[in-house]
Amino acid sequence: MANGKTPDMLGKVDLFQVILSWLVRGAGRSIDVFTSGRFGMLEIFWLNILLLTVATGEKLLSARGMLALFIAATLSPLWDYGTEIRHDNMVLAGILLLWCGVRASQPKSQLYLITGAVSVILFFVAGESIIYLLPLSLGLLVFPPRGINAPRRKLALLWLAGAVPAFVLVRLILGAQGLWSLYLDGFARSGSGEDPRLNPWFALAHLFERSPMVMALMASGFVALTLKLRNQGWKELGWDSLLPEAAMLLIALAALLLNPGPCPSSLLIVVPFAFLFAWRHAVSLWSQLKARTELGLLIFSIFIFAHIIPFAIATNRHQYWSNSRQERLMHFTEQLTDPEKDPVFDRIGMIPTRHHLGQSSRETLMDNPAPVLITTYRTDRLPGEDQKFIRDHYVSLSDDFWVLGQLLPSRGGAFEIVHSGRYYIGPLRGSNVAGTYKDDLQEFMHPTSDAPLQGTLDGKPIPEKPILLAAGTHTLTIASEIQPAVVWAGPKLDRPPRLGFGDHKTLFVNLY
Repeated sequence: MANGKTPDMLGKVDLFQVILSWLVRGAGRSIDVFTSGRFGMLEIFWLNILLLTVATGEKLLSARGMLALFIAATLSPLWDYGTEIRHDNMVLAGILLLWCGVRASQPKSQLYLITGAVSVILFFVAGESIIYLLPLSLGLLVFPPRGINAPRRKLALLWLAGAVPAFVLVRLILGAQGLWSLYLDGFARSGSGEDPRLNPWFALAHLFERSPMVMALMASGFVALTLKLRNQGWKELGWDSLLPEAAMLLIALAALLLNPGPCPSSLLIVVPFAFLFAWRHAVSLWSQLKARTELGLLIFSIFIFAHIIPFAIATNRHQYWSNSRQERLMHFTEQLTDPEKDPVFDRIGMIPTRHHLGQSSRETLMDNPAPVLITTYRTDRLPGEDQKFIRDHYVSLSDDFWVLGQLLPSRGGAFEIVHSGRYYIGPLRGSNVAGTYKDDLQEFMHPTSDAPLQGTLDGKPIPEKPILLAAGTHTLTIASEIQPAVVWAGPKLDRPPRLGFGDHKTLFVNLY
């Protein structure tokens, strides 16, 4: 992404990836790319918290405004995925920006111009944003907020006046970078990339478990809204009531329920509107209860045990989930690969400075073998024949990191090289293949290895340092009973790196 190698690293290109490429422009290492991306997402995370507070309609520096800010900043589902490099966070920022324009200020006709432009831009950031922005735009056109008296036709024209230039601008940006055809191809093939075993109730369970106070207020709010609708009818409930937040919340819940493979990250849109709906309902309840001072202690206790403690329990794990393992693998992947000649296969785009082979598997690896293969939970989904191909042509330096190579029997034998490059050829104990050393400090400080191999490689003496091998069949003959290993060493290293313990299921976690 930083050097233009992988704009379509996972088979799709959208405006979000283009924006990220601008953000990390000039970064030469994958670690720098992800550090810049994560910092950018952290800024958007806090922007969303601020917008969420403003959208409550409270004055930010007031007591209630500070309380709203505190509660918004302690919505644990947002901490799970709101700081990750996800397009959902940018979509949420755009939606909340429009919502603040409606609910936290005196709306003017220019709001429709902005809504049209933002809707189109967010559609190119993530196509699924239309689920939220189309109903929002229609709602503004059919039910203009109080204070806007312009004819609906004029409001629609204003919306188009914002949408059309935004479309032209995005089209020019993608076209100038040669990405328009890739965007169209990815959009045509777009679909759910989440685990098909998931279901909406799995995602919703996180909301009940981690934000019980918000859920309780949400349920109470729907009961109160239903009673008002029955007593007053729709005409009496406009933008000044709970109805707008309820409508957006129901749309977000519907999108979650209809998603064929919803992950808890889908809550990124649900949670903010659940909070806004619950907040406005809680404000109306407080106006009725504030005179009863004896309820203060009870309300405070409910707040602690139904919101603060669940938040602390849910987010405590973040202090144990660092990026150190990912960064270690990024570093050694770049040490082991040439940026022009050697692709990487990892199915998550963790090495943006190298060419990626996309999400296909055995056929792609056969046509263009990747020297480095990083395994994650997604690798487990590969068919059995693909798994066998990996085992036959790769060796494991750790559970989450494989490289091209082969373990030969004692005294050697014939082996096949499928990707030309430098290979370590030496004793198995010394190859740093997983299981050949103890994963402790003593072994790292004083590594042990067998004596160098004595024998021939294709009829010539075996060199002590890595040797450049061409693709094809080679023959290794050893003069002793030592078991040899042929392991990819890359363009720089004298032997494969010692990576220590790693678990491919926790390298890249998608479910918390």
